[in-house]
Formats: sequence, structure tokens, C-alpha cells
Amino acid sequence: VSSSFWQVNDMWDFDNFGQSRPVGVSASADPNVTPETVYVVCADCEKGPVGVRWRAGEPYYVSHSLIVYEPKEGAPANGALPTGMSEDFIRQLMVQREAQGGG
Repeated sequence: VSSSFWQVNDMWDFDNFGQSRPVGVSASADPNVTPETVYVVCADCEKGPVGVRWRAGEPYYVSHSLIVYEPKEGAPANGALPTGMSEDFIRQLMVQREAQGGG
């Protein structure tokens, strides 16, 4: 996925997130568009689409260049790790989770 999109695994993880009805019939030349494809819209103003979910059960992809957002307090800027965390620390957490069967 392009760095122009955020992956959102659950629509309830995102404030003011709406979605269209499934497109139903694939009338697009884009092979990714399926009858289950839904488009993401702003729940406040209903403008969009600002993102897409290709198939049921898959993540949503939201274009951050098409929305206005406020980072949560304490959130790192530009994808930087929070203060005090290192890439090695994150890798250790991932290894621990895999060892516990958390995949």
C-alpha cells in the first residue's frame, strides 16, 4: 500500500468514518473492485470517497491527504517512534508476541 494511505483494520478505530453500501456489481476496469467494495466517506459532511475497502473482512485504506485530522495527544510526528522506544525494543515485543502465539 502506498505511503499515501493509512490502513484502518476496523472502521470503529477511526472517528467520523462512514462507508458506502457495497458497490454490488463490478463495473470497473480496476480488477480490485469487487461486489463487496465499499468507499470511505466523511461521516460529518458525507464527502468522499476518501478511502476504500476492497473486500469484506479486509482493512480499509484511507488517504490522509484527503482528510483533516488531529493527531492524538502524545502521538509521535511523521511516524517517529515515541520517546524512549527503539526499533530493537519493538522487535523484542514482536518476538515475545509471536512466542505467545499472537502471530
